[in-house]
This record gives sequence, C-alpha cells and structure tokens, in this order.
Amino acid sequence: MVISEVRNETEQGTDTSATHWDQAPQCFFGKKDHYLALQCRPRLYYQITNEHVSFDHIAKAFWIGNDPDEQVGKDEKRVSQFLEYLARRKFSDEHEGIEKDYWNRKPMAGCSLTRDGYVHSVMNITDPELVLYEDRVHQLCRDIHRTFGTAAHRNKKAAKDLKDAAEMLYTVLTRVICTASVLEDEHATQHERDEALAAVRIQWKTTSTSVEEMIHRQARFEYLEGVGLGALITIPALAVAGWAAVHYGGNQLNEPGAPGSLTAAIVGGAAGAVISVTQRMTTQTKTPLVIDFTAPKQQKIALGALRPIVGAVFGAVVYFAIIGGLLAVEARTGQDASITVAFFAVAGFAAGFSERFAADVLQRASSGILPTTQGVEKPDELSLLLSEQTRHARTPVTQERQTSVSTATES
Repeated sequence: MVISEVRNETEQGTDTSATHWDQAPQCFFGKKDHYLALQCRPRLYYQITNEHVSFDHIAKAFWIGNDPDEQVGKDEKRVSQFLEYLARRKFSDEHEGIEKDYWNRKPMAGCSLTRDGYVHSVMNITDPELVLYEDRVHQLCRDIHRTFGTAAHRNKKAAKDLKDAAEMLYTVLTRVICTASVLEDEHATQHERDEALAAVRIQWKTTSTSVEEMIHRQARFEYLEGVGLGALITIPALAVAGWAAVHYGGNQLNEPGAPGSLTAAIVGGAAGAVISVTQRMTTQTKTPLVIDFTAPKQQKIALGALRPIVGAVFGAVVYFAIIGGLLAVEARTGQDASITVAFFAVAGFAAGFSERFAADVLQRASSGILPTTQGVEKPDELSLLLSEQTRHARTPVTQERQTSVSTATES
C-alpha cells in the first residue's frame, strides 16, 4: 500500500514530500474508522473534525502510532493513520496544501512547509540553542509575510521571494531536527555533536542574513514608492507656494535680490531629500537607510511621502536663516539674480540631502537667537563652507588679561 510505504519512510526521519496523507484516496477509510477513532481518541477526534486544525494536531495523530517508547496495536495504528489523514486534509485546505514535511522519531519532532509560504514545526527538544533557532525561524517567517504577504498576490517577484525565503527557513528547521537527533543519540561522539551544532549555526547565520536582506530590500522599495509619490505632489505644490510667497509676500522676501530664491531653496530641499533616500538605498554609506519592515505597507509609503516635505521645510529654514543674517554667507548673495537663485538652490538641496547639514543650520540659527552660557564661541563650520570667510573664535577677556600679564612678566 502507498500509505504503508510513506509510513516506513517517515519512521526513518526522511523527507516525505512525495506522498501525503491528504492525498490518500477517500475510499481507503470508512465509517468504521470514524467509530474506532471516536472510541480510542475522542478528544483529538473532536478537535480535528470540529475545530481549527494546526500542525500540532497532525503531529499528535502521527505519534499515536509512532511513539518509540510505546508499542501500539493494530487498531491504534489504524486510528493514527486515519486521524492524520483527517488532520492533513483539513490543514491542507487552510494552507493551500502541504508542500513538504519532515519527521523524526527520536526526539519526536516534525516540520512542514505549506504552499502559502508558512513553515510549521513541533519539536520535543530541550537543547536551549535549538529551541532558540526554532523560535527565530518562526519569527522570520512572520516577518516575511508582513513584508511580502500583500505584494505576493499581485507581484510575481514578491511571490517568488516569499517562496524562496520560506524554503530556506524550512531547510533550517530540518537541520535543527537532525542536530537534535545527533545530540540525543547515545552512541554519538562529542566530535559528532560539535560538528552538528557547528553546521546548524552556520546554516542559521547564512539563512537569517539572506532572509533579512530580502525583507529590508522590500521594505526600502515600498518606502521609496512613498518618497516618489510625495515628490510628485510636494515639489510642484511647494514650488507654486514659494513662488507666490516671493511675489506677493512683500519686499522682505525679495531682500536677497532674486524673486525665485525661496522657490529654489524649497524645490532644492525636496529634491535633495529624494536623492538622499535613493543614494542611501543604492550605495554603501555610513548611514544606510533602515526601515521598520514590521510596519504595514501603507504606513511605510506614508512615511516615505513625508520625506520630500521635510526636505522642503529644511530648504526654507536655510533660506530664512541666510536672509535673516543668522549665517555669515552674505558674500554669496550679490546683485546677479541667477547666481543668487543658484546659490539658494544648492543650499536648499544640501539641507534636504543631509540631515546633519540641516541640524547644523538649526543649531547655528538657535545660537544666534537664544542667549548662550558658554564663554567661548566655536567656529561655525557651516558658515565657513558657504561663505569661504574664515571666522575665528572670540577670545575671552580673562584669557586676554592672562596673555598681557605673561608678556609683561617676560619683558
């Protein structure tokens, strides 16, 4: 019989993905099996036939007839086969079918990969390191479904990534079961145990790195979608608003000499933010783009759409800081309108591109407005960069007096 052949393979702890109990013909079991299962295992029979079925129910049914520490009769073997068949059929309907599964008798453990991209496992193991690997595999599986679950229904690339990641995680689970089998083998040497642990560590490290990179890549792509959407809305809207503010906002906004200076700073800030995100995604930088991949896709897109707005605000802040005299960059703002517009466009782009640049501007502007308790004023690197005018630190009065006293003494 086909089912007997599958059972013999399963007892050896091998992959049984070629034939499943859910694929067994319905005529193999009858009403007598329902009655027998109800008499021998009433609780498990009720759970499988009337409640939600998990992989744990399949494992319980399997181990009824395959417990290495307990010999069972012909009837219990039949009940085990029948309950496993019922559990597999119901479990397959909920998860689009079972792709493959793996079983081991000592220790009693099993895992499976379903066609919807989930991995399932039941392991009676006590080694803390292996337990941790099992828990992390399931956590990564949940993460890949948060990341690829929605996109996989309409995107073949996302569906393929989801399937590949699930395959790799299933392979790690089978390795964990094999390692547990070696650790509990009384005849295994210490060298064999150490090699088994080393192998599962290497496989887990390689798999987790690959899967996490796939997850972060998809999360960054969804964030970039939001950045592009935000740029399409923000740049035209704020450019028009900046142009209107310059032309109808009074002479104060026209002080630098070019009506388009504020518009250039705003548009430059938004463009700088877009280029900053793209550059950090495509190249290896000191500050790589890190996205919370556990957030919903809509939230990642919304946060990405805000990035050009933040860049535009930074560009406007730099513009007003310059024309307000809070930064020593007057040498770059002359009578030539084109040069002035270009200068503010570059300044706004730098503010949107670099958060550190914008933070330096805000720090310098706040130090020019708010009183400071420091006795020594530090050189302003931002002003030196923009104006190319060297500014020296102001010498405290106490230091000047000490210098004068020292000179008189030496004389």
